[in-house]
Amino acid sequence: VSSDEKTTGRLAFELAQVLHFKGDLTGAKGYAEDAVKLLIPLDVGRDGDLSGTSFEALTLLSRVYEDLCIRFLELHETEQADVSPAQLQALITKAIKCFETVLKNLPASEQVARHAGTMSRAAQIVESVLRLKVMGLGDSEYSVLVDAVEELLLHAASASETTSSLQRAISQTRGVRQLQPRAETRAVAEAALRPVSSTVSLDVPEKLMELFEEVAKEALINHIPPSSWFDRMVHVVAA
Repeated sequence: VSSDEKTTGRLAFELAQVLHFKGDLTGAKGYAEDAVKLLIPLDVGRDGDLSGTSFEALTLLSRVYEDLCIRFLELHETEQADVSPAQLQALITKAIKCFETVLKNLPASEQVARHAGTMSRAAQIVESVLRLKVMGLGDSEYSVLVDAVEELLLHAASASETTSSLQRAISQTRGVRQLQPRAETRAVAEAALRPVSSTVSLDVPEKLMELFEEVAKEALINHIPPSSWFDRMVHVVAA
């Protein structure tokens, strides 16, 4: 029976890949969920870690959920979405949970950037989680982040120093927890204000790439999920 379930799960995964590539997110979602449900109980290691096809299926499901969230948000802005805020929030929560599970099981080879000027897969996951957290913010919370950005940009414009506080903080510290609150605030707010769109540029400012890498390290080494880090930073900003 387990052999049949594994075959069915792998087939569902392959179908989900094809549908996702073709842009059929609803169809991809169903098959990816089936693949995860079938493969994870069979492929999970003795130590509870994911590997093989089950890991890739969960990675795909994370991307499908994220793309659906972006699609729904775009449609909502044009008043074409047939999805309630509660449904969108539930999907965001699922996507974040999947991404953070993937991050926890990420192979060591994918925890560091392979080339200069690029992000590791771990940092890319962090970026997705933070983007999803921004999607789920209420108007008042988002407004607080906007206010923080405006204040910090005004302060930076009047300063004579050419190096940003965030860049200095990152270069002088070894972990996210040691960054100065104002620098973290600016980084979170800047990430929050990035356009959320399926056609958004893939270019990421260097200071944000460094921040995503640091948040990923916190998650991998100190087991602090990116979503928890974000919640803490929003609390710092609002305080």
